Amino acid sequence: MAEGVALSKQIVNPVNQLGRRLRESSEPTQDDLRELSHILEERAKTLEIVARQLREIGLSPTTRIKNTGTIIEKLKRESTLKLSKIQDLAGARIVRSMTLDEQDEIVSMIIGKWPSAKVKDRRVSPTYGYRAVHVIVEIDGYFVEIQVRTHYQHAWAQATESFGDLWGRAIRYGGDPEEPDRPVSDGVSITRRELIGKWKEMSNDFYKLAELENDVSRIRALLPKIEDTRERVTQEEAIRSLEIKIAKKFKNEKDIFEILSRSLR
Repeated sequence: MAEGVALSKQIVNPVNQLGRRLRESSEPTQDDLRELSHILEERAKTLEIVARQLREIGLSPTTRIKNTGTIIEKLKRESTLKLSKIQDLAGARIVRSMTLDEQDEIVSMIIGKWPSAKVKDRRVSPTYGYRAVHVIVEIDGYFVEIQVRTHYQHAWAQATESFGDLWGRAIRYGGDPEEPDRPVSDGVSITRRELIGKWKEMSNDFYKLAELENDVSRIRALLPKIEDTRERVTQEEAIRSLEIKIAKKFKNEKDIFEILSRSLR
């Protein structure tokens, strides 16, 4: 046991020393970049194992390894973060058109494959408007972050990244856009800061819409099991009422979502 702990420290300490050098250096050395590249190559091997096992349980993940620039940026942004503790160096993502209940079912499938995995549910308590469920899998001391997103959550997140590409990456982490008081375009009074603020608020609207659609799905699933005619009629009326509410209250959000979905394909 002590020997295993010692070996773990031998691996972790040099990794964290590298992370400290990358954080403190204004220009990383070629040796440090090569060392970081080697670490990412190892994470890529673990990621392939996770992706293969996700496919074995019927899921279709996309995968990515975090690039060096983003890693260094994260180390500088989070001054106490250790390189060995970054859980999303290797990441898999599952995106589906699904209800919130179906999202929970997929998370349960993943937990069934890796019972010791940790879950971060960012739906009810989002990070700067970002919503998804993250499942952190650890294999041989290496982390892989599996993101499970509905299409609503994915479209919002992708659009936010696009705003970050246009007006500065700080937007992705709750910061202001570059030139925050500059109008979005000529002849438009709304500023970049105001637009980003409204966009973050729309995350709440998308989630309320997803909750209502989830309610409709639950009632539809119950209908075949209802034998009492009056109860069936009552539930069918409940569905129609919810659909009317969705159509009226969230028409603007659904239109925006459709535009985003088309632009992100």
